Amino acid sequence: MTSEITLFVNPTAGRGRGARAARPAAAALRDAG
Repeated sequence: MTSEITLFVNPTAGRGRGARAARPAAAALRDAG
């Protein structure tokens, strides 16, 4: 989960599959938060 948060903070860091994982992760964090 740490990688997803890092990518959410820095989308440029993971432009590949990381960005894809960060998208749903960000939505989940918004729902949880």
